[in-house]
Amino acid sequence: MINWVTRNNKVHKVNISKKLINCMQEKGARFCKFKDNVGINERNRDFYEDDKAQDDKAQDNKHRVFKENITVVCEDGENITGYIIHIVNGGCHGTDESNWLLFNRGIILSNHIINNEYRYKLIRFFLYLIIQ
Repeated sequence: MINWVTRNNKVHKVNISKKLINCMQEKGARFCKFKDNVGINERNRDFYEDDKAQDDKAQDNKHRVFKENITVVCEDGENITGYIIHIVNGGCHGTDESNWLLFNRGIILSNHIINNEYRYKLIRFFLYLIIQ
């Protein structure tokens, strides 16, 4: 288990690599507990919305997903608005922590964790493929 250390120096042992933890924390990710966010694990609450990407066959089955712009209380007591990165509902293999989530401010970006150097290399590679 690897330590996730919060802004107020509380330590949580999680099942995420140190490299990924460092990357997420550099981007502003925060540790939150369910107990501080009542209803976060209940799909009929305001944290959720109906899935807009359903196919025609699924119209009769309502599928709920997390909204992208919700406000949660972080482990240190601060309210922030953004999106869920990772969620553990109940227990989980590789950690003694239960009922927690990782959260980040802002909107979801598919390239959230990719750094600029790697992004530059990808762009050069795709341009190379296009030109060929």
